[in-house]
Amino acid sequence: MTDLDQIQLTLQGTLGSVPNITALATQLRQILRRRKFFLQDTDAATAATAVGEYEVFKADVPCQLLSAYAVVGIAVTAGDTNYATFQLFKRAAALYTSQLGCASINTAITVAPFSGNLVADTPQPLTLNATAANQAMVAGDVLTHALAKVGTGLAMTAALTAKGGKYQVGFVIEEL
Repeated sequence: MTDLDQIQLTLQGTLGSVPNITALATQLRQILRRRKFFLQDTDAATAATAVGEYEVFKADVPCQLLSAYAVVGIAVTAGDTNYATFQLFKRAAALYTSQLGCASINTAITVAPFSGNLVADTPQPLTLNATAANQAMVAGDVLTHALAKVGTGLAMTAALTAKGGKYQVGFVIEEL
């Protein structure tokens, strides 16, 4: 019997025959399987500064990426010539050289997947890849992050803000 099964039995014993106890236990089980992560990077204070790909999560059990978002420290005006692209990639445990796009967003007006302008300190959802398999991970798979700049790029933070030149990328993982 798992811990979650024990919780369900305890709820049933405490609450008796409350309607929808199974649905409540299912929701609780889903919540307990989710993990939320926040990343910070100090490399985006200037327009031309790109951020190389680096590891942000390594799966220890089968799981999937549910959502991802970016939060910048300053307002960013979108443009189609000069913009930045927030990216999350999956690298398979069996062959780390293979890179699959999981989620991304461009600070552009018409270059898909586009965000338009970014508001300071406001989460901007990244668009998940349409291929569901790109979000699914097995133990050993690695999730990576990169920030690419197009043209002359755009600054994602101001170096002298209270955040010290940092932006954030967050994501939610659910164990399967």
